[in-house]
Amino acid sequence: MIASRSVRTHPRIPLESVIMPPAPITFERSRTGHRAAMSDFMDKAKDYAEKNDDKVDEGAERAGELVDKRVDDKYDKAIDKGVDEVQQRTRGGDTV
Repeated sequence: MIASRSVRTHPRIPLESVIMPPAPITFERSRTGHRAAMSDFMDKAKDYAEKNDDKVDEGAERAGELVDKRVDDKYDKAIDKGVDEVQQRTRGGDTV
């Protein structure tokens, strides 16, 4: 009985929670759960790109310039090709 009093820290906290803390909450995810979450994310990204193609184009251009600067224009042609591809895809999907 003396040991239980020394462990107990507060009168409103049940002794069981002091001695045996609750198990951590875990989330079990299956592969299909991850795929479904990624699919949902991709759908939202596509919707955003279709509705805001000018912002996506500007962001791709700025990202390309930043990468060019970081790698000292070493991959200039590949970066320009990627930026052009993004801009072609978004301009074709303008729905607004």
